[in-house]
Amino acid sequence: MRRVVFLAPYVKHYRLPFFDLLHAVLQSDGIEMRVLYGHPNSLHEARKDNAVPPDSYGRPVKSYWIADRFVYQAAWREISEADLVITPAENKMLLNPMLIALRSAGVKRVAFWGKGDIQPARLSQPDRWLRHRLAATVDWWFAYTPQSAQNLRKNGVSCGITPVGNTIDTAELQRECDAICSACVQEARVGMDIRPGPVGIYCGNLSRNKHLDFLFAAARRIAQEIPEFTLLVVGNGPLRNQVELVAVHERFVHYVGPRIGREKALLLKMADVFLLPGAVGLAILDAFAAQLPLITTALPDHGPEISYLTPGKNGLITAHEEQAYASAVVSLLKARSRLVAMSQAARIGAEEHTMETMVRNFRRGILECLGLPVVDSKIESRRESLAKLQFVPNGRT
Repeated sequence: MRRVVFLAPYVKHYRLPFFDLLHAVLQSDGIEMRVLYGHPNSLHEARKDNAVPPDSYGRPVKSYWIADRFVYQAAWREISEADLVITPAENKMLLNPMLIALRSAGVKRVAFWGKGDIQPARLSQPDRWLRHRLAATVDWWFAYTPQSAQNLRKNGVSCGITPVGNTIDTAELQRECDAICSACVQEARVGMDIRPGPVGIYCGNLSRNKHLDFLFAAARRIAQEIPEFTLLVVGNGPLRNQVELVAVHERFVHYVGPRIGREKALLLKMADVFLLPGAVGLAILDAFAAQLPLITTALPDHGPEISYLTPGKNGLITAHEEQAYASAVVSLLKARSRLVAMSQAARIGAEEHTMETMVRNFRRGILECLGLPVVDSKIESRRESLAKLQFVPNGRT
């Protein structure tokens, strides 16, 4: 039996449905899949959104963090038994240069998985040089989006590339949102002392690249135009104390901490728009699954998932200027028919980026990398058999 190993310094709760389904699908192909995971550094531990994969494919390994920035995983026994090692394309992975050396010696097949932004401006010159140097030295790339794949080709990567369509479990979040009735939303609003009126929501990591200061400044301008406006902030991260302080002093800001599952769906259901002026990543699919248009700004540090947004259709991209952003939000909230149309388009966006599609793409790339024939797999039926799996932070039930 062939064996595929994923290296993961930590596993986020939103990745478990992907690993669950891919494991089941590869098993039907006669391929054993393992996820070698360690413990997160202090930054990711503080987010409280980490999870433990099931024993059917998860294997805990010792991890050693250096200055909370670089990680070494003691996983050589598992790596030696693997036919293919799939590792994040990140400089923090100290095993990556060693894996490349094994690959160069013809000992191991190695694939990268990631954004494909091999020379991002936010990295130092040495970091950019190393990322660019390593990018073209693997057997295969699993790129987040088609745009990621195009970027890799432009930068000289000639190996096989599979655009996977990076996503979350949009179908599950849609089901959770659809199951919440209007009376439940109203009861929750009353319980949280949220007055009648439009609601904007931010749901994600509380970090600097999300431009939360900008968000609060723009929200003040929105509240001046629409006094009954409320901003819900959901999430955790290094700026939590700052967010809590803002919520104390600004009546229209409600901070609720991190939420997942039905609790998160209930908060999304309260909202009219998803506000994320900073770096857009997978949060765009939270918005779309909840039928919320996403409003962001023109910045160079968005993730490749920004390509899922079609300005004017399922969201907006404004200039990175507080008044321009606030004006766009106010205009949308006051134009009910336009808001409804964009909300419907957002829902369609979620249905275009499903977990089944991501797993199907990943499976095809793995089979092609291993030189195995690619035949159709009934991924949807596999998904149904996993429907009763439920995950919680830092564990499974």
